Amino acid sequence: SAHCCLNLDKIIFWLRSHLGIGKQFYFIDACRNALDGTKIAPPEQPLPFNPSANGEPTTFILQSTITEAVSVVGGSFQKTLAAGLKGKGKAKTWEDDTDEAMFVRYDSMRLYLAERLKGEQPIYNKVEGTAGEKDGVLFELKPVPLIDCHIKINGASGSEKGKILYRRGRSKQDIEVPFNGLPAKLSLEPDVYKVAVRLANGSASPEEHRRVELYDTQTLTFDKEETVTFSDDLIGDTELNDVLGDAAEAFDFGLEGLMGRGTRSRRSRSRTGRKQKPKPKRNVSRLYTVDVSLPPNTTAELRNKSTRKIAVVTESGDVELRGGRYQVTLRGVDGAVIQQTEFQANASSHELTFAGWNANAAQRSIAAHFPPHEDSLQFSEALMDECTEPDLDMWLAIIGAGRILSQGPGTYHKIGCLPLREFWNEQAGSSSIYVLAGFEHPGTRLKVSVSPDKAPNWIPVSRPKNLNLWEAHAALEPGQHFVSFKIGDGICYTVASQTLVNRCTLITLTQDANRQPQLVQYLLPVGVLTGYLPDLIQHMLSGRNQLDDVRKITRLHQAFRSRRDVFDTVRDVDLQELLYCKWGNPVGSSLAAYELMRRGVFGAMEEVSRNMQHFFPELPDTVAITNLGTAIGRHPPTGVPLFLDGLRAFSDLNDWLPFPSSNLDYSRSWTTWRAVV
Repeated sequence: SAHCCLNLDKIIFWLRSHLGIGKQFYFIDACRNALDGTKIAPPEQPLPFNPSANGEPTTFILQSTITEAVSVVGGSFQKTLAAGLKGKGKAKTWEDDTDEAMFVRYDSMRLYLAERLKGEQPIYNKVEGTAGEKDGVLFELKPVPLIDCHIKINGASGSEKGKILYRRGRSKQDIEVPFNGLPAKLSLEPDVYKVAVRLANGSASPEEHRRVELYDTQTLTFDKEETVTFSDDLIGDTELNDVLGDAAEAFDFGLEGLMGRGTRSRRSRSRTGRKQKPKPKRNVSRLYTVDVSLPPNTTAELRNKSTRKIAVVTESGDVELRGGRYQVTLRGVDGAVIQQTEFQANASSHELTFAGWNANAAQRSIAAHFPPHEDSLQFSEALMDECTEPDLDMWLAIIGAGRILSQGPGTYHKIGCLPLREFWNEQAGSSSIYVLAGFEHPGTRLKVSVSPDKAPNWIPVSRPKNLNLWEAHAALEPGQHFVSFKIGDGICYTVASQTLVNRCTLITLTQDANRQPQLVQYLLPVGVLTGYLPDLIQHMLSGRNQLDDVRKITRLHQAFRSRRDVFDTVRDVDLQELLYCKWGNPVGSSLAAYELMRRGVFGAMEEVSRNMQHFFPELPDTVAITNLGTAIGRHPPTGVPLFLDGLRAFSDLNDWLPFPSSNLDYSRSWTTWRAVV
């Protein structure tokens, strides 16, 4: 009931923290439509928090419906899920290096459910952690089960004799199985086969091999074509030759069957005695070599729409594809969908490239302001001529940071050509928040509130000229602020933020593949105010490529958001520099500290804590990191940590949080509430 409900995201967050390393699977059949506080009230009482210190698990979450949608009452999800877990249909799959067993994996289960429920409702899935979908083994089938393929021949008697010919997978060699009566059947390991039937007396139609996905019991039906005899007075010379030819072929077929030789194709004759046109043989799809061109730090999944097999491409180069139509999904560092398209593999298709930035209107409008490049965009020479991946989060981070970090029109001059807000006239001692948002659909509306307390303060949001983006700016006093945003008719989300003197907090806002908001925060020094920062911070920043640092922090957050191993995913980041605040960036240092604690690594936390207290004492995450990572003692909160992980450092959340803890969204990396404004 409404007052006895459970916060699923909170339960997953709690179990992830307490059970430690391993794999956790969640299968949920429930509605996910939005309800306000008058209809539903999750309990306020927090679960006792005593997290495990042995590292992060991987969580596999499969739900019967997508976000903000209802689930079909009495639908097929539960029954189909239970059948799949037992190895029904294509929920089971082969491993490349194992012949003695098949497995029900998370990825095969997801595809099985999506296919079976596609006419009923879309399902939702989310994998977070270092393992991938294929690593989620749910069930082992050993020995491999045999699946029956029944052969039915219309017009044939029970004593019919002949043989079944079958080929497995891509094999071109037939295996023959004789039968001396009907019904006949094959019992084979699960796979894709091609099956044909040859009769000792007469012929079976169709004569060509028929494709069958043999993962469940199947029945193949053929028709018997009878041999027709004619009286002598009705047969002309031409017809007599045809009959004799058919008789010779039948005799030849019998000899070849006795001697173990291959079969010859024979023409069939209708019951009227006239020759039928031979039936066209099915086209056997060939392999084609396709040159796949991927942007940096992306992965392409090519799903054959006929066989449903997926080829994963991780780098540019030649790929062999079976002929047919493919659904192509381009994913970024954190697995988020960047672009989807279709591709036809055939003799005339030699290239598959993702250049052109046609993913959505926001990216197209940005790309129009930069010179074209062969496979991506180059936003600035400061990025060392490296191409930038086609991720809208990344694009917004770079162009927004380029404006804030700029010290005048000559700095990052390419980015300076964009019709965005300028930060060249900021006053010493000022602080502000700058929101830059982009969505796939240009008509999507946005509302933004920035307030130091519970009361909302809606600020103007504008569309820059010739850009399908939204931007909003608020000059604020240094300290804690709460930023609320409402995209279209969706739920209003509120996130904890912070402003620092002579810095601007950049917030980039986009939507994921499920139209759910995702954001990243950066506490950046304003370029023209760098000289007013503490001397040591100035010294650290003077030797850094700050725009490249923003790009690296974006990649770090993408991995952090997906709960991957951050430092294994983003290998070009110097962990020591980031941990010990050598970047002069509070977000990067906090993220690195939380990441190590997620992995159960606490050896450096005391020094990290001292550095955070020295350089960023105003940041609420500084106290949280000290409480979580050291034995120095427990300190009360100085504000709401920006990162959700920071809440683990404090108890009695409802005694000091500005909004109810029951409305916290535990599926996000930032401290976020749903529907409190």
